[in-house]
Amino acid sequence: DFAKMGKLLKNKVIFDGRNLYELDQIREQGFTYFSIGREGVNIPEVAL
Repeated sequence: DFAKMGKLLKNKVIFDGRNLYELDQIREQGFTYFSIGREGVNIPEVAL
């Protein structure tokens, strides 16, 4: 439940080593998302 996770986390960041989540869903919820082998979502320029 991404809405609940977002409320509980200080920083809405997900590191997904298995590509479990849909990028559109992550994007809609406002998470910063890093994954292996595919694009990230909402990654600040500082992290690149």
